[in-house]
Amino acid sequence: MEKQEKYIELLPGHWLFNASVIGFLSSLKNVEKKDISEYLFCDGRVILPCKIFNELDIENRYFNNETKISSIVAKAPIYRNYLQPSEKQSFSKFVNALEFVEKGGQCDISNYAYYIPETIVTKLKLVSRHS
Repeated sequence: MEKQEKYIELLPGHWLFNASVIGFLSSLKNVEKKDISEYLFCDGRVILPCKIFNELDIENRYFNNETKISSIVAKAPIYRNYLQPSEKQSFSKFVNALEFVEKGGQCDISNYAYYIPETIVTKLKLVSRHS
């Protein structure tokens, strides 16, 4: 991994967090055909380059009925944890914006807290209003 490259470092933690990390790595291997071994370290850490979020095949991951890894779209507004079909473009922009996360502080779940800078959040809100 290049020294100048921004990355996210994930440390082993709570079982649900660990399962989520394993699931994401599996999907990188199966959907994007990435060699995930370069992200794994002997001490249990997973280090992902931030640019990976801009390389995700969002259409096949979440919206293609034959290849999606998870059903995240609902057709009724009562399902608040699901995307509505009209939110598809906003969701794609949000996933791509994860490339710009910044490290700041501590987190009880993953040890390191990451956040999307406010300038990017503002742009995302504008996109979602126009979708």
